[in-house]
Amino acid sequence: MKLNKTLVAATLAAAVVAPAAQADVTLSGSFGGFVVAPIDSDVDGDDVLIGSSKARINVKGSEAITDSTAAFAELELDYDDSANAGGKGTIEVRTAKVGVAGNFGTLLIAGRTASGTWNDVVGPMDIFEYGGASFFEQGSRSSNVLAYVTPSFAGGLSFVGAVVASGTNNDEDADALVARARYNNDMVHVAVSMTDYPSDEQRIGAAASANIGPATLGLAYETTTDDPTFGDKDVAGVTLASGLGNGFSVALGFNTVLEGAQEDATAIQVLVSKSLSDNVSVWAEYDNYNDEAVELDENIDSDIFAVGMSLGF
Repeated sequence: MKLNKTLVAATLAAAVVAPAAQADVTLSGSFGGFVVAPIDSDVDGDDVLIGSSKARINVKGSEAITDSTAAFAELELDYDDSANAGGKGTIEVRTAKVGVAGNFGTLLIAGRTASGTWNDVVGPMDIFEYGGASFFEQGSRSSNVLAYVTPSFAGGLSFVGAVVASGTNNDEDADALVARARYNNDMVHVAVSMTDYPSDEQRIGAAASANIGPATLGLAYETTTDDPTFGDKDVAGVTLASGLGNGFSVALGFNTVLEGAQEDATAIQVLVSKSLSDNVSVWAEYDNYNDEAVELDENIDSDIFAVGMSLGF
């Protein structure tokens, strides 16, 4: 039975976008599952893991205020099976944000949203289904965010400023201040980011990716100083992804800790995927972690093999 996306979107949006009847509403989502088999596992009692890799519903609404300005809102829910071993799962709010965009740029308020620093800086490493970006400290999601993004100029250059403030009683007005510059066009992505924390911790990241024929080469670097838990840490990574024709694609990744906590830990990922249709794909991935990575994290297997399937709409 074909899913009536317009009907479902209108129904869901009635609860999250007001007034839904006057807003431009879209519905999207992704579902998938995986099977992970440890190979020569260094984790005592480790076994095959079966889980949900993607179970997300996303609703977006927007409405024009003027000819050049529009308000928007987005809500995304995700089934989190991190507690699957205990037979329980949770529903996570991945995104809950509202904002306004126009010729002046974009102003965003979010209780929860994708981390722009992750997307722009760690993004070249975040192309795998199971592994990838193993040692980077930047989180993939952010909470309690107020952000401003300038309009793009000079062929694709824009700047981002953000404040993270949870309102907790920590004698600080903000939990983090973020400044980021990025350049995007059809061939190249370059980004530099700096995040300051009240504890004097600072995180600086830089990344670049480029399309070279059918392949995309990505580089990422992150340095964290004065972290209250582990002190200083430098991480770097490189990825190479390419289409192979007939719906097949391959991605290779390597990242390592250059200095500080987990020094000399390395991770290697190999991903092969096959598109069965515009919205359905299957994949297989092999991840390898060296002894330094395994010794410092008891939950990491030295070698794992994972297969999965995903459907988006």
